[in-house]
Amino acid sequence: RNFYNSNYNNNNKLSIISVDGTFNNTNLNSFNGTLETSLNMGYYDTINDVPIDLTYNGPNKKNTELEQLKKYIEEKKLTNIIIVADRAYFKYEFFEYLNSKNIYFVIRIKSNSHLLTTTNKNNKQKELINKLKNTSRFIQFKTTNEKTLLSKKGDTIKVNEMIDYNLITNLNNIKDYSDSDIKVIYNSRWKVETY
Repeated sequence: RNFYNSNYNNNNKLSIISVDGTFNNTNLNSFNGTLETSLNMGYYDTINDVPIDLTYNGPNKKNTELEQLKKYIEEKKLTNIIIVADRAYFKYEFFEYLNSKNIYFVIRIKSNSHLLTTTNKNNKQKELINKLKNTSRFIQFKTTNEKTLLSKKGDTIKVNEMIDYNLITNLNNIKDYSDSDIKVIYNSRWKVETY
């Protein structure tokens, strides 16, 4: 983190920060049914190809990736960044939070999202959804991934799988970012997975 802050974080260019959480076993001497897992959050600068941080959040932080990211943004006073995240960070209120902090984002949204349909939820969410539809850009694309499967006979089979991607971004008013650029930004998210 200190290396990143002293070498990369002092320019006026937007940094692209990929974020993801994962769980690991935190008690080696566990008995059957008592496995304890802890949430770890990874932060990765995909432009400079530099890990920024890894935070250990303890066993009582399950399903709190969004809250941990918000806490990290507040503590580190993050600005001048684009947050890139997968569908685990899909939440209308979270998009609103990022907008309120003037933080840019590229996040994959669920294919059944009300942002992509005309169906409305409750009044509070309807208001948020309409606001997001007016302040965000949506990029949809398909890609083919090759998977290697193992047959019952033990043979390996290569199959192509078509995947739909639906992205939301608030980079809609910045001319430098075309739809193609947004796709590249989202695809760079994979670096946090390998990190």
